[in-house]
Amino acid sequence: SATATATPDHTRWSPGDGSPSRVCQGPGKPWAADGSAADEHDPPSGCGHDYTEVTPPDRPIAIRATAVYDLELSCIPARICRLVDLPSSLSTATGRLVYVTQVRGVITR
Repeated sequence: SATATATPDHTRWSPGDGSPSRVCQGPGKPWAADGSAADEHDPPSGCGHDYTEVTPPDRPIAIRATAVYDLELSCIPARICRLVDLPSSLSTATGRLVYVTQVRGVITR
């Protein structure tokens, strides 16, 4: 038998607002629908982005995330692994259209 294990290495985020992409190392933090993992000073991904402008109602922005995983193959008996041509990593990507509906202002004197 052969077992392939994928371990999250990093995620490349494209915020869609013209800002450069950002690479966040590791698996990140789990997201919870009830907001229990949310903290404004520690974003769920551990790697946040601040949007500076609200999007117009007719123009959402396209965000994209590409997760990269390291692959490890283990086989019993070990000789089976030599028969499998498996890459050392793989990636998966997803995108979504979103609207920025609020930005925070900071007053300085």
